[in-house]
Order: sequence, then C-alpha cells, then structure tokens
Amino acid sequence: MNKKPLLFSIMLLLGMVYMSENVAGDGTIAVGMMPLYVARGDTPFAVRFAVTGLMPHTDYTYTARIHRPGGTYGSFWSDNSGKEAPGWRTAYSTLGNTGEGTSLSTWAHVRAGTSVSAGNAVLRLRVRVKTSSGSPTPTDFPLIVMDASSAGWFRNSRTTGYVGGNVVEVRDGGGILMGLVLSEPNGVDDDGSGVVDDEDYGPLGNTGDFRVAVPSGMSLTTTIDGNLYAPTEIVNAGRDKDIPAIFHSIEQAKELSDGSYVHVSGVVTAPKGVFSKSEAYIQDAIAGIRICKSNGMPNLSLGDRVDVSGIMCEKKNEREIQISMAWRESSGNMPPPPHIALTADSMCEENEGLLLEIFHATVTSTGKSAFILDDGSGSARISLYPSTGISTKRYAGFGVGAVVRVVGIAGQIDDAHELKPRFLSDITVLIPAPIPRPPYNLPQIVAAMAQTTHTNIVKAERLKSAAAQLLSKAEKRGLDVSGCDPMFYEAERLLSKAHKMSQGNPIASNNFALRAIEILEEVIRCLVAVLGS
Repeated sequence: MNKKPLLFSIMLLLGMVYMSENVAGDGTIAVGMMPLYVARGDTPFAVRFAVTGLMPHTDYTYTARIHRPGGTYGSFWSDNSGKEAPGWRTAYSTLGNTGEGTSLSTWAHVRAGTSVSAGNAVLRLRVRVKTSSGSPTPTDFPLIVMDASSAGWFRNSRTTGYVGGNVVEVRDGGGILMGLVLSEPNGVDDDGSGVVDDEDYGPLGNTGDFRVAVPSGMSLTTTIDGNLYAPTEIVNAGRDKDIPAIFHSIEQAKELSDGSYVHVSGVVTAPKGVFSKSEAYIQDAIAGIRICKSNGMPNLSLGDRVDVSGIMCEKKNEREIQISMAWRESSGNMPPPPHIALTADSMCEENEGLLLEIFHATVTSTGKSAFILDDGSGSARISLYPSTGISTKRYAGFGVGAVVRVVGIAGQIDDAHELKPRFLSDITVLIPAPIPRPPYNLPQIVAAMAQTTHTNIVKAERLKSAAAQLLSKAEKRGLDVSGCDPMFYEAERLLSKAHKMSQGNPIASNNFALRAIEILEEVIRCLVAVLGS
C-alpha cells in the first residue's frame, strides 16, 4: 500500500477533509467520505463531497471519475438521485443551484470500469458553472483500484431481508474506510427483471441490494447509516457473503438451523470462567443462550450488555453461538433477576440458557458433583462445576430433607437437563436437614402440613385484600403504581397455584403461599410509600 492513500484515510477517520483549490469561480472541493479501495468493472462505490466558495443563484455541474496515469478514465452515475438514474456518464451531470448560499454537496456513484487498470489511482472531481464550456482544473483524491478477481465482497440480498438505511460503510480494525456504497446500483439484475439496477429502494429507505468491493482476507466491520451492523470476515476472491439483515432475539436465534449466522443482544448472566474459560451465558427478556469461543473468548463481566455475532450450533444437545465478534454496549448494570421456576420446569428445553430460581425445594438426594431437588412438581438435577468452587460441604444444615433456594443457569448435557449454580451465593439453606429421629406418624405430619398450608393461604388472602384496597386507592388518585402492580399480579398468580395444589400436594401449596405472602408484604410497603408521597 502506498503512503498517500493511507494518510488520506487517516485524515477522514479523524474527521478531516482532503481538499484542493479549483479554478476561480468554481469553488473549493472537499471530500467528506470516500473508500480507500475500489474494484475494476461495473461495481460502483459512493463518494460524498462538498463544494464551497460558489456564486449564489447559480447552476453547477460536476464530473467524478477514476483516473489512472496514462489517461484512462472510469465513469460515474448519470444523476445524483442515485439508482433511479438511467445509466453511466462521462460528461458533466447536475450538481444543483446554490440559491441564496455559496455551497453545494452531493453523493455520487463512481465506477472504475474495465479500462482502468489495477493499482494506485485518483478520484478526479471537476465542478463548473452549468453554462460554462471550459475545463476546470481537477481536484484529485488518491485511492487504490483492485482487480475484481482478487477483491473480497460484502453483499446483501433480498433472500436475507432489508435493512433500514442506505449508506453502507466497511472499515478495518483501525476504523479506516475500506469500502463505501449506497444501496444501489450494484451492477447486478438482482430481481430477475432483465434490467440491471432497476430495483426500488423499498419502503422506509431500506437498503435493498448492495455489493461492496473490499480487500480480501481481512476482518472488517460494517455500519449502515452509522449503526454497527454485522462483523464479517471477507471471503475468498470472487465470492459473495451475505450480511445478516436483522438482529435476532435469542429465542429466534435458537430456532435457526446449525450454521446460521446470527446477531443477538443480551446481558451477561454467567461470565467467562464460571463454567469454562471458553464460554459465558447471556439472556434477553425472554430467553438465554451459551456463547462460546475456543480461543480469545472476551472477558465479559456479570451485568455487561453485549452484542454478539456468530454461528449457531449445538454441543451435547445444548444450543450455543460460536461467536466471531462481541461488543460491550455498557457495563456495571444490575444483573437480570432470575426467572422463578418449579423444579420440573427448570428441566424444560424452553428454559435452557436462562437464569432460573427454584424457591423452597427439598433436597431428596446428594452427591459429590450434584444433588436432586423436588418441590412437589418433579425432580431437578443441580450440577456443581469444580470451576465455581461450590461444594455442599460449605453450607451448614445441607443434606437430604433440607429446604433450599437455588439460582442457576438451565443447561443440558446429552439427554440430561441440569441447573448450574454460578456462585456460592446461588445456594441458600432455608430449613436445615432434619436430625434423624425415631419413626414418626406420617398421617399426623400430613395433617399438620395441611393445616399449616391452610393458615398461610388464609394469611395470603388477607394480605391480597389489603393490597388490592391500597392499589385501588392509589389508582383513583392517579398515582404512579408501575413499581407495585407487577409484584401484586405475581403474588396473585402464586396464590392461585397454592389454592389449586392445597389438597393434592400441601407441601408445594405451602411453598407458593409463603412466597405470595413475602411478595404481598412488599407490595403493601410499596403502596404505602406511594400514597404517602
């Protein structure tokens, strides 16, 4: 690479412009955006330039063409309205009327064509008064022309959908602008109409189809209208590579087939190193997923909000993303609260990858690397990974019969589902394991439990009634209860479950009633604060 184009690109990166004086009366031309690399042939690139020092109320025209030593020229799109124009030009085209001002600016599409050979070249711009027939002094801007056969390509096609916006930029790791194009033209009959570049932009300024020529074999990033889009490694010369057209929700990504390229956003719930140095977990509001990278896994922290791109795959029956790139949007966020689940639900496929909480479940068996919980809905395997430092010996009162609270990531190994605690604080012994006693009267125990359950359900109903009255009073006053009513409805749901299970499973019913009581007490405190404010 010669030094002059690199210096020019660095100037653009720093927000500067490369400019040169033109002939008197025809203004000063400055380029705001222009790629460092272009390809021979019909694939165009875009350039944004401005002209200052013009005369008011005057019509101006311009040419924008690639020039190589020896006098060979490319051509430019025949109208500054972009792809709606009829074709390519080598003569002057309309720039505009200055009106009351003294400056004009526009986007231009330029192509090198086949007459320009590969190597160092310039973009040659000329501006003149429309009624003039002279040849103004050109202003040259350096760039590099590549053979199309040795270029890499970014491409978006209708098979992957539209993207909002129409300015497509491709940059290297240092931010240098390597390729730039508007959504059309791309020199291809994308819609099969028999006419090249007759496609419409589509609704809402969508990019539609585009193709960007860039150096092959480089890891580059793409932005569309200034928004970071999808990082993609340039493929071998002469091949196309689709840029994903949309962000996926994690739930959508997990439904895609292996090998699908995805771009998702989520909050880190298990950082790198908790379970493995090559993996972490993220989740959005609905679903969670494992993200992996065998070498160079980013150091993501708990609560980081990240965007990741990569390939969908499956490892030991658990869906995961083999990531190629990750961006930290923000850090220091509160980690998302776990989803409350029954022991049976924690072992479901749909919860795989999510941070879950099993509240008030009984330990039914223990082992060195796992133990089993049951809250009456079914059993759940709790796996203890050595990398977490968690051991049941570190919890006083832990053992068969203990009632515990467990938070962890729902996962799967082959055909076995599991819940994976991350930290020591993810396990809490609520009721210690019982000390062995002589045989007891089971019917009496069941009867006593049923009475306890009934007492707690009645207490929860009273709290619910009190909370409902306070909620109604606050709403009549027009007060903001958005911080209170979600908790109220969650408690209402739990209490409903307690009623349904009170006869057949008093233990599980009592667990739901106790949880509802805790939430309703918090709701009442919340509403009292709202009414007193």
